[in-house]
Amino acid sequence: MPCRLIRLLGIVTDRDIRLNLPSQATSLSVWEVNYLLARLTVEEVMTTGVIIIGPDQNARNAARLMLEHKIGALPVLDAGRLIGIITETDVLRAFARTPEPAEQT
Repeated sequence: MPCRLIRLLGIVTDRDIRLNLPSQATSLSVWEVNYLLARLTVEEVMTTGVIIIGPDQNARNAARLMLEHKIGALPVLDAGRLIGIITETDVLRAFARTPEPAEQT
């Protein structure tokens, strides 16, 4: 499969979905809620202006970006090509696998 450049238009996160769900205090019926949700498109709920990171960056930089921008995932682009997504869980997993420093006596 040939490599294609893509233009990243947005990302859909669990936060985007939660923000587009009707309030628990709604007077809509279950059928009305389902009807409205079924009509939503990805374009309507996605976050645009996505913050990205390159594959050559270290996990610490990814963690800083996520903290600074209060986001839980970063698309990883290499030469305009989406090659992955790093999440908070990925960063925590990498931290947990780091050997503990030896105690100094």
